Amino acid sequence: MQAHPDFTTTITPPHFYVSDDRSADLNIVLAADTAHHTDKPLRAILTVSRKYADKHAQRLASGYVQAGIGQLELRLSPFGGEDESLAKIRSGFTVLDTFRDAGIITTLGMSGTIGHAAVALGHAAAFSVGIGLGEHVNHKADLSRQQRPPTLDENGKKKGGGPGDGVYLPGIHHTLSRTNAATLLGHSDVRMRLLCRLEDCATSIAGPTIDPRRHYLHARAYEMQALLQRPDAWRAQMEVDRLGRALTLRQLINDHHPHAVGRGLKLRTLRSIVDLAAGEQDAQSA
Repeated sequence: MQAHPDFTTTITPPHFYVSDDRSADLNIVLAADTAHHTDKPLRAILTVSRKYADKHAQRLASGYVQAGIGQLELRLSPFGGEDESLAKIRSGFTVLDTFRDAGIITTLGMSGTIGHAAVALGHAAAFSVGIGLGEHVNHKADLSRQQRPPTLDENGKKKGGGPGDGVYLPGIHHTLSRTNAATLLGHSDVRMRLLCRLEDCATSIAGPTIDPRRHYLHARAYEMQALLQRPDAWRAQMEVDRLGRALTLRQLINDHHPHAVGRGLKLRTLRSIVDLAAGEQDAQSA
């Protein structure tokens, strides 16, 4: 509690990675104890093995409700990225539904494209990302990377650092390195479909690469605002159309400019979301 500044309006209980019943119970107890020490609202963070959550979502949700938690950021691990199967995404959304149905306002944490889709399809109230990074979760990989000794240069100084800020290109709904983003924006046949027309970006073809952090913030915020302005019943089709356009453009880039993006842009996650959304729409209309 003392780690929270006085001006904090929402308290985050301490939390550990959950992969079994013991660690799950520990996090729930810590959340309940925190609730007893403050009158401020609580927003718990649950970083949990996706496989464990898939089997024990009801147990977890009930535990947090009993602990007095009404808001929670759910970080499934590993989850997110550009190569997720339909089955895996459906599993994650089912976990979200369990927390939602228990009355918990749930954010899908550290999740880019899948997080936006989760909100569009009604599985999550919100999603969170970093600024140009933090678009997927892999707790074990992150921990392993942190435990590796640093690489030193010839003078014994530490080389490199953490992941750099990526450049988000709304046309393909993907965050690329500055080098790859600049290369793509240099191709006249695709750059008009990759441009950002918001704020300072509107005055330059290279806008997203000039100030990637500012661009990331206004591009992501604009996309979410556009979604939330639509009635709930229209959002799924809006997401299918949005991702469908991104898929078409990604395939065009892979066909004509594969070297601009390394080995090409991955399509699996977008296709999975589109198929999942179409399936949910069919089920609702049946």
